[in-house]
Amino acid sequence: MDAHVLQEEFAQEQSSFPLRFLYDNLFNVLRNAIILEEYPPGSRLHEGEIAETLHVSRTPVLRALSMLAEEGLVEYHEGRGYLITKPDYRSIRDIMIFRESIEPVLVYHAAKYAGERDIVELRRCLQMFKDVDVQDRSPDSIRRFFYADKTFHDKIRALCSNVYLNRSYDTNLTSVYRSIYFNNKYPYSINCSATDTHGAAYQVHLNIYYAIRARNGRMGMEACYSHLRQYDIRTLFQSME
Repeated sequence: MDAHVLQEEFAQEQSSFPLRFLYDNLFNVLRNAIILEEYPPGSRLHEGEIAETLHVSRTPVLRALSMLAEEGLVEYHEGRGYLITKPDYRSIRDIMIFRESIEPVLVYHAAKYAGERDIVELRRCLQMFKDVDVQDRSPDSIRRFFYADKTFHDKIRALCSNVYLNRSYDTNLTSVYRSIYFNNKYPYSINCSATDTHGAAYQVHLNIYYAIRARNGRMGMEACYSHLRQYDIRTLFQSME
């Protein structure tokens, strides 16, 4: 990751969350960079270089790195330091099974509790999908689509208002975000070609939105299941070889 970009993103995080612990802001910046593969899998995070670049001590950097290790994004190797982990078939498969189990339930309850203002905000999130060119497979386009996807699902979680469901989801949030980005970068859909996957995903999320707006939780659950089941994870990994 470019040092100047890291400085800018850290400064923005500090400005947005000035009361949060320094290591928490470091963790969020580094986590996003790893999920978006700005630090490629297998590369090393140099705590000294990060500390020097951001003009902080090594102590909060090491704390942030240990938090990343707890999230499974990095692994510590004696003599080599912290290395970025690489998503594998089993981890992506398992988190997709988790998402199939919980996200349709979140949609079902969001449909019950969404108010008119919530519907407007959800529509605004959906517009972010529409603003991405479905034929553009550039890294920037993929990132923008990822953030649209993330924002949409975050809003649904908030609408659900169930502390137990949200707590379970939050525990696996990093893995969920990594799987979302991974599926956006390496798309495989049973029903459409790779270049059309973003367009198909917009349509599915539009169906989820319509279900929530109609307060139809069952319809929302089915739309969510349809969306998550379109990915053939094994074929996706084979296509990368």
